[in-house]
Amino acid sequence: QYALDILRIEAGLLITGCDYTNAGPDPSGSHCKASRHPDRLASPFEVNMGALVDLLKDDFIGKSTLVKEKKNGIKVQMRGVEIDWHSVVDLYVGQGIAPQISPKADWEGSDIFIDNEYVGWISSTVWSTTLKKLIAFAHIKAKNADIGNNVEINWRIKGGQDGKVRGEITKLPFVDHKRES
Repeated sequence: QYALDILRIEAGLLITGCDYTNAGPDPSGSHCKASRHPDRLASPFEVNMGALVDLLKDDFIGKSTLVKEKKNGIKVQMRGVEIDWHSVVDLYVGQGIAPQISPKADWEGSDIFIDNEYVGWISSTVWSTTLKKLIAFAHIKAKNADIGNNVEINWRIKGGQDGKVRGEITKLPFVDHKRES
């Protein structure tokens, strides 16, 4: 039932509004909480879609900003994050609550920290049936986006006390799907 969402996330494919907020008037994804958060706006370069932008094209809306960003570098980098599901289980058990990891993608988004400093947020969290890991997209300050960086993620518990769980920054896509020709 949730296979397409799992495959989408494993492949590193985004949903507008849930994984980032586009700059245009398109309300797609507006059902996601992330789409209403002010720091969820993203440029194509920040969500790994810079190759789709033709900066040599005649003037277009936003071109000057994208040219500056390409020259000066991005502030936020999209990566993957593998969430230590053992720390999720420990968080639940420590509160006397049965652990809950849904097979359905969670689009709500949660904050990411390094040494108690806010460095970004996650989106599209899901249990990867291919990798047997809990994964999510990480939108993290570029200076903190090195593969292998350890992070803490604010984990929401319905009916309990939120807490922090461990994660590690990874490459995207999570799974390289080979295409046959």
